Formats: sequence, structure tokens, C-alpha cells
Amino acid sequence: MAHFKTVDEYIKSFDGITKERLEEMRALVKEQIPKVEERISYDMPGFFLDKKLIVYFAGYKNHIGLYPA
Repeated sequence: MAHFKTVDEYIKSFDGITKERLEEMRALVKEQIPKVEERISYDMPGFFLDKKLIVYFAGYKNHIGLYPA
């Protein structure tokens, strides 16, 4: 299992439609919450506001998952 240090590194580990959807999800979160901080937590991209988790997302072979806090 890979361990990622950045969200960019995480997203680049995927190909095709999964990668595209992860990029779209990331852009959507950043558009809706401009001051959000992104970081890797539990080997998934997580978005935090004022040090509180807002949402995680993760990529899989044929889909992505969105995990609100």
C-alpha cells in the first residue's frame, strides 16, 4: 500500500476517469470553501477548516468515495 505526502501525489497515482473525478472533486471543494486546507490523513485527501475535518475523498479502480465528517 502506498503512503502519500500530498494530495497531488495521491491524485497522480490514479489513471483515467478516476483521476479526472478526483481532480473535479478537489476543485469543487476548493471552490465552495476557499479557505479550506488540504492534507493527507489516513492515506486519503482530507479537507480541513479551522483545523476541523470537513470531508475526505478517496479513489478506487472504478469509482470515488466522498466521506463527510
